[in-house]
Amino acid sequence: MENKRAEAKLLFCMGENKRWLSFKKDAYETFDEAIQLLRDADDAYGLRMLSYFNGVKMSFLIDDGLIDDALSVGLYRQKLLDKMEGKEGIQAAYLDLQKSYLYSKLAYLYYCSGDKEKAEECFIKYKSTLAASTPAGKYDATPYLFVTGRYREVLDNCRELKEVFRREDTINYQYRGILSKEIKAYTGLKEYEKAVKLSTVFIALTDSIYQREKNKCGIGIRNLVRC
Repeated sequence: MENKRAEAKLLFCMGENKRWLSFKKDAYETFDEAIQLLRDADDAYGLRMLSYFNGVKMSFLIDDGLIDDALSVGLYRQKLLDKMEGKEGIQAAYLDLQKSYLYSKLAYLYYCSGDKEKAEECFIKYKSTLAASTPAGKYDATPYLFVTGRYREVLDNCRELKEVFRREDTINYQYRGILSKEIKAYTGLKEYEKAVKLSTVFIALTDSIYQREKNKCGIGIRNLVRC
């Protein structure tokens, strides 16, 4: 089994590299090879790895707009998480976090596939998790909130997560992603002046991150224009 896990890790890593290089078809085929090696996993470690692989694959499928495929993978992952219930070595906090993320994505996928009732059911399940009340957990619901037009909720969730970054004096591409979501939300609300103002900050932040990486030196968020 150890050899299978090692081979699966290697294959999955290769699949991620292919995906980042835009060899999408080859990437998904490699992902599937890695996942197939772990299909019979029944222990905590193997199930967590299998769940992770499927979660990453689902995220890539969503990014590529392959909604039906992503939904299929998400439902398979739901079965995996159910299988982990009560399994020795699987902590309740881990399951809560994974279910929170999964249900937020299933809500979005069902909505995009046209099943709005099922989407809201999944969103309610997402909201019932403990992780959904954390800043990061709330942010996971962003895709569903966008497609349902809940722009104010998007802004509230973005502000909460930004505060976490500010307290940690950290800027990175995730923080830039939060700004991007805020710009989209303000645009959806037709509050264009706020969207334009944030766009200026977004550009400045992107330049700062680029310079930091170029010069290999740190930069604190307090040195940037606050927004």
